[in-house]
Amino acid sequence: NIPAKTLSKTPAKSRLETITKTAVQIETSGSHGSGFFITEDGHILTNAHVVGYAKRVRITTSRKKEKRIAEVLRVDRKRDVALLKLEDMPEKFKIQTLPIRTSNLKVGSDIYAIGAPALKKLQDTVTKGIVSSYRYSKEKKQWDIQGDAFVYGGNSGGPLLDANGNIIGITYAGYL
Repeated sequence: NIPAKTLSKTPAKSRLETITKTAVQIETSGSHGSGFFITEDGHILTNAHVVGYAKRVRITTSRKKEKRIAEVLRVDRKRDVALLKLEDMPEKFKIQTLPIRTSNLKVGSDIYAIGAPALKKLQDTVTKGIVSSYRYSKEKKQWDIQGDAFVYGGNSGGPLLDANGNIIGITYAGYL
């Protein structure tokens, strides 16, 4: 279970440096993507296509402070979601999580995407946009949030946030 957190009402814009600490970079053989902590015990959410068929992946925390190995616990390829868990936790390692918003935003609402677009050295990149629309995915049997925040390969698996820094989804694709 993911511990419930009260939704933030403080604008994310003023605390993006802190908010990015929830995001991680995920490396598999030859590629990278993004993810984010959902529990203080080291559980991480990302996309299934980021981890591929790996059983273990390398995690690099924000500002490249920690490099750890995470086990791939569960994968749902149809919904493109994977759950990971850090294999070991350093004693003084502080994990930051964000509240998860389950209600939809209005079209036109501000959003932020965090990740490592294109290159690993671009980890902790934040882009801003708006909710453009909601699109139903027949393949995944769920609604997708369409936004205009610029994302690129490597952003996949990273958190998509509302204007107050609450998680609203997982970035999984970008279109030019």
